This record gives sequence, C-alpha cells and structure tokens, in this order.
Amino acid sequence: MQFFDSLYNLINIDVKTTILILFWGNLFFLMMAFAFLISNTHISEKELFKKFIFSKLVQALGWIAFAFRGQIPEIVSVNLGNSLLYFGFYLESMALITITKDITSIINRIQFGIMLAGVVTFNFIVICGASPSYWVGVASVIIISIYLIPAIAYVFNKNGSQFKRFLGSLQLMICIAMVFRATIGFMNKSVSLLSNNFVQSVTFLIFIFLMMINSSGFMLMIYESVNDQLKKLANMDPLTHVKNRRNFMETASTYFSFCKRQNLPLSFLFIDIDYFKKINDQFGHQVGDEALIQTAEIISKNIRESDVCGRYGGEEFVVLLPDTDCQTGIEVGNRIRKIIENTPFHEKDTIKFTVSIGLFSDIPKTDGDLDKFIANSDNAMYKAKRTGRNRLCVYDPTFVTD
Repeated sequence: MQFFDSLYNLINIDVKTTILILFWGNLFFLMMAFAFLISNTHISEKELFKKFIFSKLVQALGWIAFAFRGQIPEIVSVNLGNSLLYFGFYLESMALITITKDITSIINRIQFGIMLAGVVTFNFIVICGASPSYWVGVASVIIISIYLIPAIAYVFNKNGSQFKRFLGSLQLMICIAMVFRATIGFMNKSVSLLSNNFVQSVTFLIFIFLMMINSSGFMLMIYESVNDQLKKLANMDPLTHVKNRRNFMETASTYFSFCKRQNLPLSFLFIDIDYFKKINDQFGHQVGDEALIQTAEIISKNIRESDVCGRYGGEEFVVLLPDTDCQTGIEVGNRIRKIIENTPFHEKDTIKFTVSIGLFSDIPKTDGDLDKFIANSDNAMYKAKRTGRNRLCVYDPTFVTD
C-alpha cells in the first residue's frame, strides 16, 4: 500500500504547478530552438523552424494566462488563454506535418479549419455559460483533433523513419488518453480546469509529456534532416548536383560486384565536353558552368534510375549502366550526345556545344575490376576526340593514346 500511495503522490501534482512547468518548458524549448537556428544558418528548414519557435511562444503565453486565472479577467485567462493554446498547437502540428515532406494544401486547410472551429466553438460555449466541465470536454476534443493528423501521418508514412513512427505512436497514445479526459469532462460536472484531483493531474502530466515529445522530437528530426543534407552535400558535386567522383566510385563498385556475381553485362560511358576551354575563354567561366550543369541535367534525364551518373573531374562525366549490353549502351550514349548537340543554352539561346563519348561494355570477369572499365571507356573517348569529336566510339584495343 505504501508503494501505491507514493505512486499516487508522484502523479497527483498541483495543477497550477504543472501549468507553470508547461509555461517554462515551452520557453525553454523556444530558446533551445532559437539557439540551434542561429548556430546552423545553413539549414533549409528556416521558415519551418521559425514557425515552430513561434508556436512555442504562443503556447507559453496561453499557459501563463491559465496560471493567472482568478487574478486577471476571465476573458483573458479562459477565452484568450485557450485560443492562444489552440493556435499554438495548430502551428506546432503544422511544423510536425511539414517535416514529413507529405504536407498538401488540403491538409493545411483541414488543420486550419480544425483550429478555427475549435477557437469559435470553445469561446461560444464559454459565452453561453456552459459548465466548466464542458470546457474541459470540448478542449480535449479540440486538442485530439489538432494532433490526430500528425500522429497518423507519422505512423502510416511508408517513407518515414522508425523514429518518426515511434513519435507518431506516442502521439496516438496521448490522443487516446485525451479521449478519457473528454469523457470525464462531459460526464462529471464537478471537473474544471483548475480542479486539484487525480484526473486533472494526470491530464496535465499528459500535456507535459506532449510538450516534451513534440518539442524534443521536432528538434531531433531537424537534426536528422541536417545530417541527411550534409551527407548529400558530401556525396554530391556542388555545381552539377550529380554524384561526385568519390561517391560515384563507391556506388559503381557495388553495382560492378553485383553484375560480376550475376554474370550480367555492364556498360560504361565516359563523356567529355568538346572544346570546353574555348567555351570558358570565349564566353567566360559562368557560361562554362552552365554548360556543365546542362550536361549533367541531360544525362540524368536520359538514363534509368538504376544507372549511375557522376562528375569525374573538370568537364568529364561518367555513367555506369548495369545489366546493359554494348548495343543498348550505344543507343543510350548516342541519345545523350544528340540531345546535347541540339540543345542551345545560355540567355540568348545561341550557344551550343557537343560531347565526345567513349563506351566500354563487357561482362565483369572474376579477376576484373572497375578501373578496367573506366580506363577502357576513357581510351574510347580519346578515340572519339581524335576522329572528329561529337561522336561515340566503342573501345578498340588496337587504339593507343599518346
């Protein structure tokens, strides 16, 4: 019995105390989020972060209005306090939904409609003189409605991480707990916002739990997103946004090993922009950069998702085509070459350029390696240069470069 009494005392906390914890807790997460934002100026979710910070501020104002209930006019402590909380919960829910990358304008409108309907409904029942227990019930339903969509979006998002599904599961559990609070509010006339009883204590502990889950969860997901961005930047050529040489070699090695095990053909294209130095000298390096970007875009749009494209260095690009024989490799390479030849670029649409392409295709041998494919396709590319440029040449073992 002593254990259960201790457990009861641990949960049965004064309601005003928990309200102040919610006020200071939201201010704490606001300051943490702000400090993270100003120290990580490179993150792409700046507007999302600002929305989250503002949601914490609005919620803190709502809770402090609750804390002064009885000392300030009821229209401020009840009407304005609840309205601020619902608006703050709405902003927080939108930040949580947006970070999943699955937000649509319909969901945005639904969430805004739920928040607006909640504010209007709650203020209406207060003005009409409904029992404070009904305030509790209606408030619980509004909170459930606001957080239900983010919870479902996290749990059932197939592309979401395990952490996001875990976070969504906790939010669903909190929504279920709020259903019990709503039921008690509608059925027990003695319940009010500041009633010091076990049910109210549990309710406000749930609010604290919700604050900590959503706030720390949001911060962790932003950190996860920043890490993903840094990984992509580390693996991507910053100008052309295709794989850099290191990441290309790592990915190509995996495909090469797979084709070797499965005895599948593998084709390798080595692509070089013709007279690239002249483009830079005549039109400037900015135009040269545009040529590189356009080449990367055309290559990326004309290969399969399973193919691998990378910038090998300077004006050179490499493409690995797994499970692709020589004839198909020729078709892919010539398609890319002709599109580049016939696509003007730059502001006046008057400048065109061409590429020379070398192709090597073979079934990887047990004792073979990826470097052989690169060297042979590079050799074929030089043959294309020597024999007139703007053409594709297949590797010829009799051709020797200087």
